[in-house]
Amino acid sequence: MQKNNISTIDLLKIDTEGFELEALEGAKQLLAENRISMIQFEFNEVNIIKRRFLKDFNTILTGFDFYRLDENKLIPLNEWQPIHEIFMFQNILAIRK
Repeated sequence: MQKNNISTIDLLKIDTEGFELEALEGAKQLLAENRISMIQFEFNEVNIIKRRFLKDFNTILTGFDFYRLDENKLIPLNEWQPIHEIFMFQNILAIRK
């Protein structure tokens, strides 16, 4: 972002095959400065192997609302609950509040 003089990101798509949380941890400063508006990431069985939970994403993305992407709609996940921990292939959209 700095090299290309980009001040904000409207939509950050992360597809790092199980390293999504690490990518977000690398963007902590951008997140703290509210420079990312939306983040889309995969959540699936790789998260079991990595021992990463949706709760971990909720913790690092405290200023975001979470949605599960469905074929026809966004499914609001609202406040984290254990029932949200579904380790089948899914795409999650986090939108800044």
